[in-house]
Amino acid sequence: MDIVSSLGFGGSVVAGVFTVLNSIVPEPYMDEIFHVPQAKLYCQHFPKFWEAPWDNMITTLPGTYIYSSILHQVWSYAKIEEISNDECSTTFLRASVALFSVLNIYAIQSCIQALYPTNKESPSPWLQGLVLSWFPLLFFFNFFYYTDCGSTFFVLMCYSTALQKRYLLSGIFGTISIIFRQTNVVWVLFSVGAVFLRTCNSILKSDKRTSTTRFPLLSRTVDCLSCLYQHPLVVLRDIWIYVFVTVGFLIFVYLNEGIVVGDRSSHRPVLHVAQLLYFSFFCALFGGPCLWLPTRLKELIVFLGRDGMVLGLLKVTTMILLFSFIIAKFTFAHKYLLADNRHYTFYIWRKIIDRNIWSKYAMLCVYVPSWLQMSCQFCKKQDALLFLGFVLTCGAALIPAELLEFRYFILPYIMFRVHLPPQTGLALAWEAVIYIAINATTIFAFIKWPFQWPNAPDTQHFMW
Repeated sequence: MDIVSSLGFGGSVVAGVFTVLNSIVPEPYMDEIFHVPQAKLYCQHFPKFWEAPWDNMITTLPGTYIYSSILHQVWSYAKIEEISNDECSTTFLRASVALFSVLNIYAIQSCIQALYPTNKESPSPWLQGLVLSWFPLLFFFNFFYYTDCGSTFFVLMCYSTALQKRYLLSGIFGTISIIFRQTNVVWVLFSVGAVFLRTCNSILKSDKRTSTTRFPLLSRTVDCLSCLYQHPLVVLRDIWIYVFVTVGFLIFVYLNEGIVVGDRSSHRPVLHVAQLLYFSFFCALFGGPCLWLPTRLKELIVFLGRDGMVLGLLKVTTMILLFSFIIAKFTFAHKYLLADNRHYTFYIWRKIIDRNIWSKYAMLCVYVPSWLQMSCQFCKKQDALLFLGFVLTCGAALIPAELLEFRYFILPYIMFRVHLPPQTGLALAWEAVIYIAINATTIFAFIKWPFQWPNAPDTQHFMW
């Protein structure tokens, strides 16, 4: 599959679903009741965005609103009458987000191509990009005015251009991603880490240094610190743009007196370490063909036994004890999770995770093998130190959030998925079938099973 067919087919699918959903729910829904009015104010005040009043209930930076208002101006200058006269309607704003559905196909394949440039055996990166663009959480929010799709695109472009050694462009994409959502700074830093590892690999290769230690992760860490100490200018040459981005972000945090803009009462940072366990459950659910096919299970057994059965059992036991401690001491239930029955997480929490006093610990049967398999598959072709960086980045992105919200897992999952070894045609086909089935089910539920709240006149819909 080439660029034209993947982008054309992907865009056509999104356009069809968009038309249906927009006709059923033409007015702002859920968080759109905050985002849409704010975007309209930005359209009205273009280009003097700083003069637009700010809704204090909005806690992210205004990148999405700026993007939509610029797009509105571009289309107005093109004399597209229907658009130039609609004053940034809900339909237009949703359509501006839906454009990222096509752009994300490009961004995903760009990451895969940069990570596995010589792979000829797996399906085309464009086909893989198309399938991954159907990832259910990302696909669903193509149709509503949320920040997720744009945020995902700019983070992926920041990472792919970093891998391509186009560092200035990567820094620009990273800056825009932060303006879309300020927590994206951790993914910019992940890109810095990936660049640093590749620079160190190049230095070590030129120095013809090899490591034979039994503790490769520790050895790699020492080697990289040694590279930084011995070749600081070489490292700085590759990461200088990210230093400026990071300093700029720190200045913003200092002036804003925190990361969150607007109302902070419902977004107080906590040590919600259990988010990493929920993320592993999420990956186990959506990464089936990549993680749980029989060949993958055999690889997991080999992975566990490579240092001997005793050490493998010790790893599993340590994880069980650690995860049990996390569940006991670092689990939170946000008031929105407990009260809002429109989200699937409401039912997953009540019916599975928090069903009784033991159900949280029963989930260890998912958490432990999932994290083991995630590390096994990630490290098959990628540096173990990069996987450690990935885990730390996920922790920085997820742990401070008290709310269990599957939208927060979109970027971590996509970043995890693009690092996995290229899948066979059969595995990719299964992945596509699973994604299509889940998307069809969730869209059907949204359309066909509306319901009413006792004291609210508006119709409610099930959604992620």
